[in-house]
Amino acid sequence: MTFLSRCPRPQVLCCVCSILLSSTAAQGQARKSAPPAPPANPAALRALDKEAERLQQEFVDSLVTLADGYEQAGDLEKAQATLARVLELDPKREQIQTRLDEMRNRVFANNEIELEIDVARGWTSTGIKVRKGEAVRIVAEGSYKLILNTTLSPDGVATEDLNRDMSAEAKLGELMGVVFPPPQGRQKPKPGKPFPVGSQREIAPDEAGMLFLRLNVPAGTKSIGTVKVRVSGNIERG
Repeated sequence: MTFLSRCPRPQVLCCVCSILLSSTAAQGQARKSAPPAPPANPAALRALDKEAERLQQEFVDSLVTLADGYEQAGDLEKAQATLARVLELDPKREQIQTRLDEMRNRVFANNEIELEIDVARGWTSTGIKVRKGEAVRIVAEGSYKLILNTTLSPDGVATEDLNRDMSAEAKLGELMGVVFPPPQGRQKPKPGKPFPVGSQREIAPDEAGMLFLRLNVPAGTKSIGTVKVRVSGNIERG
């Protein structure tokens, strides 16, 4: 039985009014009990903003000092990451951007491996290991002749088999690469997604592993010539 059903019929309206008045009064008291918002103080706000700028400046300067330490200790990767953080906080520091660019180029200049790609072969291991998310630069030069002697349908060249067919990720005859991750136990590793290289490409691999290269030509192709490749950056011999 509800509260209203217990009230006599003539008094139902009075009961409802009493409940509404009590609720309104309680809400009014709650509103009255809330303290008013303090008025804005422009001088205090300016002082706080100035203090925030000072603290951020000190933090950014400390990051620059930290990057100096990493660079002197020989860890260019952490030095670059720290300088990149500085630019996120203070993009106007042009000298930091210049220093970061020089540091990145130094990685490519100081660690380089040259090799030659056999244009008559398929995927060829470079013997070079790459690391996930770390920059690698691939530069290729040379020329070769491509002789295609095969029968095609209106569908064109097949792209289903990564080991022998063309890849849909690169142009006909273009140098391309792929990263094979290290084996996990007895399971044979699956290669990553092929990527076009052309005459030059800088990548940050999605996964660590061994770098393979090949020319994007279909089965039944005869290739004659030489392509020389320089791989530099965050690499090591496998």
